[in-house]
Amino acid sequence: MKHIWLNSWMNDKQLLLSSSNKQEIRKLLKLDGINNRTQRLARFWELQHYVESLTYHHAEEIEEATSFAVKSWNEKSSLKIDQETVKSILPLERVEMFKSICTGEQLAGMETREAWLVQLLLRFAICEVQSLSSVVGWVKHVLQTLWGDSPDREVKAALKVMGFRKNQSLDLEMLEKYRSLFKGRLVYSKGLRNLLQPILSSEDIAVIEMEQPSKKKESQEIISRDMTSEESMMKILEAIGGSSSEYLLSELYDESMGNLPANRVVSVGRLINFFSILNLHGIESYSGGLEKDRIFHLKRDELAKTFMTRRPIQSKEDEIPIQLVQCGWTFHGKVMILPLIEEVILEKERK
Repeated sequence: MKHIWLNSWMNDKQLLLSSSNKQEIRKLLKLDGINNRTQRLARFWELQHYVESLTYHHAEEIEEATSFAVKSWNEKSSLKIDQETVKSILPLERVEMFKSICTGEQLAGMETREAWLVQLLLRFAICEVQSLSSVVGWVKHVLQTLWGDSPDREVKAALKVMGFRKNQSLDLEMLEKYRSLFKGRLVYSKGLRNLLQPILSSEDIAVIEMEQPSKKKESQEIISRDMTSEESMMKILEAIGGSSSEYLLSELYDESMGNLPANRVVSVGRLINFFSILNLHGIESYSGGLEKDRIFHLKRDELAKTFMTRRPIQSKEDEIPIQLVQCGWTFHGKVMILPLIEEVILEKERK
């Protein structure tokens, strides 16, 4: 029964047929809270993101990071994984390639037709392309530019594997779900964007510029309105501080008091778990479409509505050069804390 849920997460019928003990599988799915397709996909996506985050931060200690990923996941999930599961998500021989994409050093291997690279670009597009209905066309265009011929077969396969196709059609609901969970969280997003800019036309880049966070579904807004502050806080505290997370908040508190784990991979893993749980409970970082280490020009009246400023704006111009200092935070799509920005004094203004 070893990690069969990963190999056939899209289809309930396939999942049950692949097991000799159907009753046990049904029981485990209920115990793990993934008794429907959407929940099961979200769990796989979260595992995928977790593996990529650990890999990015600990590429030089990948075997150790892989072992920690397995241990951490299995402690909180009744459906177990092993090191082979983790390696199937990001093959060890591709770790350096992945790291070079994350850091924006080189678009290594993207000219090949490897499935995981196509999925990488697809997930980036879902989070960054303004219109979800344009995602597939944009991905195909980018791959056509890189490869020189049609990527239709590879893109179709990636959509199926990631769970974004249903009844032979694009499942926009699943694309929206993925975006709501992972926009701003993909560790390779900034590096890939920088690598694509010199390759693509300005029109291709424009569709991913200054993207605003997608709107949350109406049901999430209703939850936010109807749930009291105390109820919301209790749910979040239970998730990060209770047994379901192996008392994660307590572990982080111990670290803040100087009780650091001997293995720093453990510390990074705890932080990744912490923010993943917050994200699943509606708390997400918010940058207003900005990225750190990049200069943007925004109109003066827009700054006051959307951002907090570190110090008073000095420029007399209508468009102000600014950069992001710290992100803000949203709760179920509602901005609770505005991002912090500061004015950039350009060289010509100093003279």
